[in-house]
Amino acid sequence: YSQGGHREVVEVVYDANQISYRQLLYYFIKHIDPTDPNGSFVDRGVSYSPAIYVDNDAERQIANTVLGEISAMNVYDKSLATPVLSAAQFYPAEDYHQDFYKKSIVRYKGYRAGSGRDAFVTKYWGDRADVLPRD
Repeated sequence: YSQGGHREVVEVVYDANQISYRQLLYYFIKHIDPTDPNGSFVDRGVSYSPAIYVDNDAERQIANTVLGEISAMNVYDKSLATPVLSAAQFYPAEDYHQDFYKKSIVRYKGYRAGSGRDAFVTKYWGDRADVLPRD
């Protein structure tokens, strides 16, 4: 995927009766480094950089609003660098990537601990990482 200029992404299917698109975006932003245009923690390169892919203008507006709201909070030391892009064809990863955190628990936990993600989320959000805005 990276040789083709693609990003490693996750397709999220959700129930809008359980969580709104806005809340979903807040959760996403709070659990990544939205300030790094060159990768994600120990995974380096544009193919690992954060982005929000949208299917329509309504989603684009919500995504831009959420990014603006989070930027206005001045939580991070750097400016947000997460683009909002039009969704393109999605290609599922190989089976061994699906539910990796369940299939390879020890490897996943080691990777996650060593990546710096948890420390980053705790530094900037503390116990508010899972707190979502009301709609």
